[in-house]
Amino acid sequence: MRYRLLLFVFLLSGIYTGLEAQWLNGWTHRKLITLDNTQVSGGVDLIDFPVLIDITENSLRTIPSLGIVESSGGDDFRFTSSDMTTLLDFEIEKYDEVNGQLIAWVKIPLLDFNDDTKIYLYFGNSIAAAYPNPENTWSNNYTGVWHLHDDFIDATVNNNDAINNGSSDQSGFIADGQDFDGTGQYLEIDQSVINDGNFTISLWYKYDFYSGTLFDATNLLEGNGKYFYSGFNSGVARWYFESDNDNDAQVSSAFNSGTTWHYLTVIGRYNNNFHELFIDGNSLSTSSTILDGKANLYNLRFGYTYGHAMNPFAHFDGLEDEIRVSNIDRSSDWIQTEYNNQNAPSSFYSVGALEVPNDIPCIAADLPITECYTPLISSTIGATNSGIANPGCANYSGGDVWFKVTIPASGKLIIETDTEANLQYPNNNGWMYHMGMALYSGACGSLSLISCIEDNSYLHSRMARIELSGETPGTIYHIRVWENSNNDNGKFNISAFNDDVNPVITCLANQSQSNNFGDCSAVVNGLSLVSKTDNCTSDADLIVSYTLLGATTGNGNNDASGSVFNVGTTTVTYFVEDLTGNISQCSFDVTVNDNELPVLSDC
Repeated sequence: MRYRLLLFVFLLSGIYTGLEAQWLNGWTHRKLITLDNTQVSGGVDLIDFPVLIDITENSLRTIPSLGIVESSGGDDFRFTSSDMTTLLDFEIEKYDEVNGQLIAWVKIPLLDFNDDTKIYLYFGNSIAAAYPNPENTWSNNYTGVWHLHDDFIDATVNNNDAINNGSSDQSGFIADGQDFDGTGQYLEIDQSVINDGNFTISLWYKYDFYSGTLFDATNLLEGNGKYFYSGFNSGVARWYFESDNDNDAQVSSAFNSGTTWHYLTVIGRYNNNFHELFIDGNSLSTSSTILDGKANLYNLRFGYTYGHAMNPFAHFDGLEDEIRVSNIDRSSDWIQTEYNNQNAPSSFYSVGALEVPNDIPCIAADLPITECYTPLISSTIGATNSGIANPGCANYSGGDVWFKVTIPASGKLIIETDTEANLQYPNNNGWMYHMGMALYSGACGSLSLISCIEDNSYLHSRMARIELSGETPGTIYHIRVWENSNNDNGKFNISAFNDDVNPVITCLANQSQSNNFGDCSAVVNGLSLVSKTDNCTSDADLIVSYTLLGATTGNGNNDASGSVFNVGTTTVTYFVEDLTGNISQCSFDVTVNDNELPVLSDC
C-alpha cells in the first residue's frame, strides 16, 4: 500500500451519511420482504410472532460461491422493520453458503391482519459479528423451542435442552428433524417446561407407520392415574391427559395422517373446561373436562410411550420436527397463522429485488473527507442504470452507484479507489475488476458532466482517481462509479481525502572534505537525509529529489551521496514530496577544500 493507513474504516463508520433513515449503516445490500396480510388468520394483529423466512437465492451465497454474503456462518444477516433501520430479533436455523439458502425465524413485533407487513433483510458487511441475542426471538411465552437441526438445543433463553436417546438426524420439514425407528428411541425434555396452568405444545410429524405416540409424560408410579400423551391409533388422533383431581381430559378425532407431514398442536387449560386438538391449523376436537392442576408427570418424551394402560399406542416410527412448548394457550388464529407460514413460506411473503443504497444521484452516499487515504468499502453488485446519460468512457453499460463530496476549506481534494481483484468474474472473489469514474457538478436532478476517468489510480492500474485543486470551498460534486462493461461487478475501496500536511524532514549539518589528490574536486558520500516521514504517505513512498547550487550545479533523485563536488562550497537542497503533492525542503552546505600545496618545477 502506497499510503500510510492511519485508520481503516469500513462502511460501518457511516459512509451512508444522509441515508440513516433509509439504510442500515454498514451493509451493502438488502431485500424487501412483504408479509401477506391475507395469510394472517382472524381479525386481530398478532404480537411478537416468529415468522419463518426460507429463501434460496444466488445473492445469498457467500463471495467464494459468487454471492454477496461475507460470512460463511451468515453473521452479516440482519432484519429490520419497515423503517429500514430498527433491528428485529431473529435466529438462523440453517444457512447454506454454497447454495444461498437462509432459513431464519424473525420476531415480528406486530403482524398486521389488515395490511401487509414489510421487513428488510440486509447482508454484505465484512466486519459484522453474529446477531447477539437470537434467543430473544422466542420471548413471547415460549418455555422451549427445539428446531432439531443437528442438535437438541433449546432456542429460548430457558436452556431446556433436550436429551437424545437413539433418534437420528434426518432431513425434516424445516431444515433437519429427528427420525425415530419405533423401537423406543426418544427425545427427553424436563417436565418443568409444562406450565401449571394453560399451555400449548406443537410439532411437525410424519409417520412411517400409521400409529404411534408423538409424546408422553405419564407417571407410572401413580398407576394409571397421571398421564399426558398425544398420538394416533387406527386412524384416530388423540390428546389425552389427567390432572391432580383424577379427571380425564380426552380429545380425539378421526384423522388419517398417512405418511405425509402434518402440524399437530394441542392446548391444555387447567381450571378450565376447554382443551383442544389442532391438526394443520384446524381445530378437530375439544374436551369439557375441568382439570384443577398440573399432573405429577415424568419428563416429556417425544417419540415414546411409557407403556401404560391408558396409552395403548406404540412407540413412534417416523419423523418429528420443530417442537415448541408455550406457557399460554395460543389462539386459534395464532395456530392457523403458524401453519400457513410454516407449511408454505413462499406463499406467506414475497421477496423484492436486490437493492443497493446509492443507486441514483439523489440518494448518493456522502463520502467523508479524511486527512489521509482511508478506504471505505462499497459495491456495484445489484446496481441498475441510474438513467443519467452515458459519461463516455470505461465502456459504461449501467450498474452505477453514486457518491457526493463537499470541497473542504483548502479547495483541494483527492478521490482514490482500489480493488483486490486480480482476475475477472467468476474468479474476482467478489471485488470489482475494472472501474470507470465520472465527476459531475450541479444538483442531483440537473447534473453536468465535468470529466470521465479510468485507469489512473495510484493504487491499481485498472481503477480511477480524481484530483481537484483550486476549488471553491463548500462546492458539492457528485461522483459516479461503475464497472467497466458492467460484467465484473463487486466491491471496491473508495476514499475522499485532503492531505495538506507537508512531510517532516531533517538534513545533515554542513559538511566539509578535502579534495581528491590531484583533482580540484572530491567524491562526497554520506549525504542522505537524516530522516523523513509523513502523516499519510509511507516513508518508502515519499518522493525525494535534490539540487546542487554553487561551486557545483546539478540535480538528481533520491540521494546526493556519491556525487562529485568541485572545490568550493555547494548548497545541497533536498525536496521531499508526498503522494498528494505536499513538499518540504531542507538544505546544507558541502565544502570541498583544496589542501594540496602548489608543485614547483624547473626553479
